[in-house]
Amino acid sequence: MGRGLRALAVSGLLLGSSVARAGAERSWESLYDARLAQALDGTPAAAAIYCKDVLDDLQPTDPLLGRAWYFLGQARAEQGDAQGAADAWEQAANAAIPSLPARALLARFDELGKPMEALPRACTFDDSLCGLHRVWTRKGEPVLLPSSEGRVLSWTTEVKASSSDSRGIAGGDALEAVFRAPATVHTVSFRVRASAIVSYLRVALDDGTGARVQSGVVNVPTDAWTEVELPVDQFRPAEQGGWSGKARLFRVEDLTGLLSEDRGPNELWIDDLELR
Repeated sequence: MGRGLRALAVSGLLLGSSVARAGAERSWESLYDARLAQALDGTPAAAAIYCKDVLDDLQPTDPLLGRAWYFLGQARAEQGDAQGAADAWEQAANAAIPSLPARALLARFDELGKPMEALPRACTFDDSLCGLHRVWTRKGEPVLLPSSEGRVLSWTTEVKASSSDSRGIAGGDALEAVFRAPATVHTVSFRVRASAIVSYLRVALDDGTGARVQSGVVNVPTDAWTEVELPVDQFRPAEQGGWSGKARLFRVEDLTGLLSEDRGPNELWIDDLELR
């Protein structure tokens, strides 16, 4: 978080006493220090102390509250305190301005409690979804589907006119996986095919704060499997900017409703996913 963002946050407050303005500015400064302690010094214990200091000074309606609880949860997770992290993320998800990354992390808390394989991470989908879940579960979770080449991940979609949703996901439909701890990803590769409608996907990495980088559009044919290999150093920052280089969330977004004139039911098959 740069000085410009902190200044913008402070200037956006309603006019009040100089003490209130100073307090708000100190909160932003303390949160910034916590992130620095975590990212540069590698000391989540120090970051947790800073975040607790911030939380002690915030009111229940403060717009910073959800972010502060989120960073506290991240610090606790990196200390190995899974339950403490979940408690903090629950507070973040229920704040006046909720932390959407915290909600995503809570959705996968059962998996977060287990050690995550170090990169490279290879997913053949023979017996597991490798932590991938639908961002909007009301649309139905992906399943493992038998095929002539073994099991593959099957993602049933409905191609219709759409735009970005409230989470900034273009098309409003995506698969997502959570890293237990921040991970440096260099390459994403997988095989993919569509059942009925030529489709368009995009891969994104999110550092858990909303800052992310994303690939170009991946064309998905219906008549054959296509091999995809995406070097992360060619990803571009999304509008939010401020990408830290460490991923907490991996996401595959379906852009077909935005980029195709075709409409109707479709199914996307994904296999041999590897993050390295």
